[in-house]
Amino acid sequence: MRAAASKLSGIRLAGEAVREIRCYLTGPQAGDGSYGIHRYRVSDKHGIRHALFNAKINIHREAGDSIFLGIRNQAFEGLELDATLK
Repeated sequence: MRAAASKLSGIRLAGEAVREIRCYLTGPQAGDGSYGIHRYRVSDKHGIRHALFNAKINIHREAGDSIFLGIRNQAFEGLELDATLK
């Protein structure tokens, strides 16, 4: 995912050149400064269970404001946490 996002550096977005794009799955910060990845479980209206991850994308432009896409981790409070992955 990171390699594909790095290929987009230099493109223009909203009139500004993109300096860097970072894409990652969210999770808790460990004591060593690294981050894990939370995997959640949800059931749809038919009772079928699905794995759920939260992807975030940060787009840093050369001169303009950065653009942040994704949902803050706090929005996932109350969902069933299935596992924390490294």
